[in-house]
Amino acid sequence: MPDSPNCFGSLHRMSVNLGRGLLETASLPSQGRGKAAYTPPSPEPRCGITLDKLDIKRTLEAEARSCQWIILWLDCDREGENIAFEVLDVCRQANHNLNVWRARFSALIDREIHQSVQTLVQPNQLFSDAVDVRQEIDLRIGASFTRFQTMLLRGAFVLDFATDDRNLVLSYGPCQFPTLGFVVERYWEIQAHEPEEFWTINCTHNSDEGTATFNWMRGHLFDYTCGVTIYEMCIQEPIATVTKVKQQEKLKYPPHPLSTIELEKRASRYFHMSSEQTMKVSIAQKFFIGMSLFLMFIYF
Repeated sequence: MPDSPNCFGSLHRMSVNLGRGLLETASLPSQGRGKAAYTPPSPEPRCGITLDKLDIKRTLEAEARSCQWIILWLDCDREGENIAFEVLDVCRQANHNLNVWRARFSALIDREIHQSVQTLVQPNQLFSDAVDVRQEIDLRIGASFTRFQTMLLRGAFVLDFATDDRNLVLSYGPCQFPTLGFVVERYWEIQAHEPEEFWTINCTHNSDEGTATFNWMRGHLFDYTCGVTIYEMCIQEPIATVTKVKQQEKLKYPPHPLSTIELEKRASRYFHMSSEQTMKVSIAQKFFIGMSLFLMFIYF
């Protein structure tokens, strides 16, 4: 492996480009898609650049033709490495003499960025190959089991949202099913829950300075008789004595930026929106996908 370059001691012109995630998408041959009873003898997944990424491909080709170096700033995981090699395939078709380097960093702070620029490395082909294999395995398993369970279970359920049983597809995915298991388990817990009445004692004190609310340490009672007995004791002794006052300073920090998961959680909690609805009506998805590809072209 060649040593890390030292080209930043002189003045160079750089061009920074952003993209949107993976350029290529793997799919099975069209003649087998959507036909539950049709099983190709040996389906070979096909990879191709999707229509919405053609503009990105043209931009990369135009930049690659006139530059000498390319530095890949992508997520430092296997998925990012796979995107890096997709970009390289496009750029090398336009310029075979590109000098390619990879920047690895763990945070978007000055120290990390400067350190990564000074210690550039070569992209790791093995990481990219691992992603390709995982994607093909997921695709083959999903296609096979989707056909299998669609044929086996199509008539086993009555689905209100299915308008045409002949076109009904019961999909399967290696990541989809474990997640669905958690959803179903939580649904069963909610359905099995039996609401139960409880009682609590609330105490407030009004003054010129405002209203003070006193919380009962016991919280609430499920025994009505016991609750009434304690309440009557409070009525008989209406005067309370404050035995201790404890003051504690509380700092309120500025809100942190929302992550995608936290955004979906809050939208679901406060607005009863699904994750799909949240990502569609917000710019979060475009921002997240748009920041997943960061390239730097260097011109001498």
